[in-house]
Amino acid sequence: MKKAVNKIAYPTQIKTETVQINDLRIIPVQIKRKSERVQMSVYEPKNIQFKTRFTILYIHANDANIYSIDSVMQKYAEFYQSRFVTFDSCGYGLSSGKATEKSLYLSSLGAYKYVKDAFSIQDQDIVVWGKSIGAVGAMYISSLFNLKLCIAQSPIASQDCLINRRCWCNNTFLTLQHIRKIQSKIVIIHGTADDVVPFLNSIKLIDSYSQDRRECTVVEAKPNGVILETIKDLSFYIIPDGGHYDLETDYAQQFEYCMIQTFRQMQ
Repeated sequence: MKKAVNKIAYPTQIKTETVQINDLRIIPVQIKRKSERVQMSVYEPKNIQFKTRFTILYIHANDANIYSIDSVMQKYAEFYQSRFVTFDSCGYGLSSGKATEKSLYLSSLGAYKYVKDAFSIQDQDIVVWGKSIGAVGAMYISSLFNLKLCIAQSPIASQDCLINRRCWCNNTFLTLQHIRKIQSKIVIIHGTADDVVPFLNSIKLIDSYSQDRRECTVVEAKPNGVILETIKDLSFYIIPDGGHYDLETDYAQQFEYCMIQTFRQMQ
């Protein structure tokens, strides 16, 4: 089972599909394992309309690296008028080491510490945004520190939810435990037709989060067909028929609505 999880979560081709960009500023950051470094990049809005209030630490999915998402990160920095910092976990891009769940946690923690020290900011100035397996790292960091916000896009809940399309236990990926420890606000965005990380993953995360919380759940219909479910400090945006790879393209209006609402609430 573990081998099957690793094959899906950490595909072997992630290190070989790297196309370097000459003007991309790369920052090597040493993590807890002395022999390993993760590669990071920083994006500042070029046309700032107001003072940047937040730094967004973006943890990408396993089909990407900092080179392949360079244009997307610059677009996000401009669109959301915020500093974006992204990195390749161990085993991704040109970062050293092997891609595993443990190295994802260590890489995410090292990136968080770099962001806080390099920009002299507090936890409440940091937003962590993870996509797919990146959401595993995002919720891990958020369970340790009281950040401004945790955004989980198409998140993985557990091994069973990923492999068997059911959720009986949490054999690997500690996300179900981590979400219960998060004190900051949480935003989850997921498409109902996701065939890579099934929608069931988000349902189980919601169930785990609400175990010790007796607040009422509020469900609202939003523009463009988006459904919003709210439980205390968690906002769950549901995009009907949205898949894993098409939320930012085929469902761009719905996805941007979710993100704009999220950023407006932080102001």
